[in-house]
Amino acid sequence: MRLIVQDNLWFTGAPTYANYEIDGQTMIPVAPLLGRTDSSDLAVKLQELQWLLRYTGRTGSGLVIAQEWIKPGDLIDRNLGPWIELFARHAGRARWILFYDPVLAVRQRGLGRAPIDFSRPEVRELWESDLDYLAREYFSADRYWHRGGKPVLYVWAVHGLRNFHDAFASAAARGVYLLGDVLGSDVDPGPISAATGFVAALPGREPGDRGYDEFLDDLAGELGTWSRRAAESGLDFIPAASLQYDDTEFQSALGPDQSRPPTRIVARERADLTRLLLLLSAHAPAEAIFLGTANNWAEGTTCLPTVRPGRRYRPPRIGSYFFDHLETVRETLFPGVDPYDGPALVERPPRGGRVRRELLDADFAGQVRVRGEAELVTGRNCRRSLVGDPLRVTVRNRDGRKLRWERAEAPAAPPAAPRP
Repeated sequence: MRLIVQDNLWFTGAPTYANYEIDGQTMIPVAPLLGRTDSSDLAVKLQELQWLLRYTGRTGSGLVIAQEWIKPGDLIDRNLGPWIELFARHAGRARWILFYDPVLAVRQRGLGRAPIDFSRPEVRELWESDLDYLAREYFSADRYWHRGGKPVLYVWAVHGLRNFHDAFASAAARGVYLLGDVLGSDVDPGPISAATGFVAALPGREPGDRGYDEFLDDLAGELGTWSRRAAESGLDFIPAASLQYDDTEFQSALGPDQSRPPTRIVARERADLTRLLLLLSAHAPAEAIFLGTANNWAEGTTCLPTVRPGRRYRPPRIGSYFFDHLETVRETLFPGVDPYDGPALVERPPRGGRVRRELLDADFAGQVRVRGEAELVTGRNCRRSLVGDPLRVTVRNRDGRKLRWERAEAPAAPPAAPRP
């Protein structure tokens, strides 16, 4: 099974629309376990990557990360280069793709707002120039995901675009595999390669509180409809949803001139999350599902760990679910793959005459203390080794799991027998 999750590189640590606050008012219903961080902080991104790999298999063979892209030279584009280098060093066999946002791509070039009409020459020209840029800068990058030999490009909100068939056909002629966000609509997908969706609040639904059972019933119908449509038209189908959704603070922070009533789809217990993942996997003929997102804190659609005082499940608001989302993903989609029981220390064959032990499943943002003549070294695939001879190693991960290891001293020599 492939798990595709969207990640965002637009957090700056400063109050902006695409961040944690607007005009000093928080817009996030849950707090990231790592705090309100900056997307250019590679230590934070490495820890997030390590968690995603740990819960989808350490080799990363089950993980695809979709990174949003809007335009050349902006904050996201500048953060992508360092992130790609980090991903190439540490992600094993995991893959990544670009998440193209046509609405913001057009708006931020001063070409208008939604609905985006691709019959306008300036919009079509922008699409073609963006494809040129992405092909030149990213499609051949290390570990970029290809299907059938084609680079995969996820296109958001296809259900809200107009007259896009010719433009998408030009991408297909270039050899691009278009993964289109069409769930929740009756749009004709045209020449896209695969149909999928984004968040749990399906397009066209009225805002408000929705019970999880009602949501799952609606989602089951939507997945059934689109799986049939995909089979009839020869499209791949990748079912998609978000585990939870709560944009109460986000809508409040936007203010009365821009906000709408909030939408809340909130799990009552962890079993609800399992039911959702089983529903997605049951409609996954392409052996892939899409979860949006890893870190969209403002809408509560995250799967990375969160922390906040209170219950983990507290409808009608989203709770502080800690690691429950990731643990449910592994138990449901990747059972038995690299089971995680907490940090461990494993002895490896000596290299260069020095003792070498590998530290497994120790968080980069956790506490690691080493006593003795040993050096902690970070290698590829998020692996860390102790080179030398430690006396004592203690580890505490962010989920509370611990390790305490002490070197066994060589047994004392037996006393010499007395001479007769």
